Amino acid sequence: DAGGYTVESSFRFRVELDDVPLDADLRAALTPSAREVFDSFSPTGKVTVRGRARRNQGVDALERLTLDIQLHGASLRYKGFPYELRNIEGEIIVDDANLEVKRIFATDGPTTVEVHGKIASITRDADVDLTIDAKRLPLDGRLKAAIGDDARKVWDLFSPSGEVDVRWQLRKEAGKEIVHSSRTVICAPGKVTE
Repeated sequence: DAGGYTVESSFRFRVELDDVPLDADLRAALTPSAREVFDSFSPTGKVTVRGRARRNQGVDALERLTLDIQLHGASLRYKGFPYELRNIEGEIIVDDANLEVKRIFATDGPTTVEVHGKIASITRDADVDLTIDAKRLPLDGRLKAAIGDDARKVWDLFSPSGEVDVRWQLRKEAGKEIVHSSRTVICAPGKVTE
């Protein structure tokens, strides 16, 4: 549905794409705010997309893109939490600069990770509310790099190894730093040394 062919015309389109590679061609086809969301996650792999593109009539009217994205074996690395999730299956909804992680499930060997939550205003000073449930997560350098500065100081005191089951939460309000917190940690076989 389109309201003419001039620069101020309105439009409403339905978008349906199957097995789309998360690559530079897809990135180039996105609106500027959607490109910023794309860049925030450095995605690879393939997705199925169902969505709507719309714009009200008027010279200064902005386009709005809402996408329901089904991930199939994709990988993501969110800039606010530099721990790559691999072999992802799940659903993400992108509504302009807002993102809702309905549920994504990632596997990497024996490690499983489930993520859900929201990131609002991702292209500006984002509000973040994400929960990450991980099972058999290795206590290694990747995990150490992904946790906050205070947690790294504790890490350095104990030099842990082995695996953990953990619920990790990332919270951030506009104008503030990300706050990392862990509700439960169950240590699997490994060691902690001082």
